[in-house]
Amino acid sequence: MNIEKRFCIPFIFILSGTLTFSETYDVSWSGILDRTVNQIKSGNEKIINPVLILLSLLTVIKISSVIIKYMSNVPLDSLIPEFIRILVNFSMYSYIIKNSISIIDMFLKIFTGIGEYFSDNSSTATLDSIWEKAVSTTSYMFKVINDWALYLKTIEGQASALADIPKFMENFSKAILLIISILLIYYVFIRVIVELLTSVIQFRLGLTLSIPFLATEAVDYLKEVMGGKFLTVLFTGGLKVTVNIIFLSLFIKVIEKAKFTESLTIDTMEIQKIFLFIATGFIMGFLMNRTSRVVTRLAS
Repeated sequence: MNIEKRFCIPFIFILSGTLTFSETYDVSWSGILDRTVNQIKSGNEKIINPVLILLSLLTVIKISSVIIKYMSNVPLDSLIPEFIRILVNFSMYSYIIKNSISIIDMFLKIFTGIGEYFSDNSSTATLDSIWEKAVSTTSYMFKVINDWALYLKTIEGQASALADIPKFMENFSKAILLIISILLIYYVFIRVIVELLTSVIQFRLGLTLSIPFLATEAVDYLKEVMGGKFLTVLFTGGLKVTVNIIFLSLFIKVIEKAKFTESLTIDTMEIQKIFLFIATGFIMGFLMNRTSRVVTRLAS
């Protein structure tokens, strides 16, 4: 039995190396986000009624304290403003809790809209179209490298390479820099997509989990201890979404200025622009690593 295993396992690896797999697996970033958002919204709907009940109970307790003050010979004129404030708070927070899903959607659009001001509407697309931008840009780069490699296999290409060695070395350097650029594009785009995906999920999930804390706004003591969670998550999470969209918009502008198009060839490329693109990409990656610090400073 052991002998069979020793021969079987290497045979499987040898056989798998000779097989070709034509299946392709497409990852829908937008689909992942949509499914997660739908689950968060479903949970949001389930907590609305319990939170409204909690808000009503705490409001009744607060009104009872006002009545006790009135029974303790506290002037009615001083209690009427407090009673009105309690009713206004109850109406306001009950409205926010009931319409929390649409309010979260509205604020998310506001924060994404702020980021889109820096992009000339280039980041209004979905996560899938952002990924498609990375794939299309790198495909042009792969085409340039592939066309040059195929040209070198011809007699004419080999003769021109031997006749002009400095030109060959320059094109070879461009090919190496293009490979670095391809890796950099995938790194930045994947990083931005993941950051956008997580920031949107954190924004929605954080606000959903902070909805119960809105009920504590009805009682002054609870408000001091547990109040303000909703607004804190709203601004910190929203700023993170805005910053990520700005990063994405700036990097897309850098790619557009580099002009990686289908008509590009190894000879028409300028090595200075490639160096500038790589340097800008490294700076973008450096700033992306410190997004959380930037958001914390802006929110403080």
